[in-house]
Amino acid sequence: TLHIMLKCLLLLSCLLRVDIILDVQSIISDYFGDQDPRVRTAALKAMLQLHERGMKIHQIIYDQACRLLTDDYEQVRSAAVQMVWVLSQLYPER
Repeated sequence: TLHIMLKCLLLLSCLLRVDIILDVQSIISDYFGDQDPRVRTAALKAMLQLHERGMKIHQIIYDQACRLLTDDYEQVRSAAVQMVWVLSQLYPER
């Protein structure tokens, strides 16, 4: 259930090769809008892990991460700040 979903998001970011054709970023970012803040946090952390593994995060994720800066939950906001910082380094013109 929830625990499984959280682990699956992390597994997606850890186990998949960063050069695969599948748009894993799109799959993970779909969970940015989940009703459970733990899932939103896990999705952001999974995206950060992809970045750490060398995948360039799509620019569209920037807008989604910025929206999460005003989330009701501190863990989500904290992960969103990290994501925005990474994206600001990748896309300084934004």
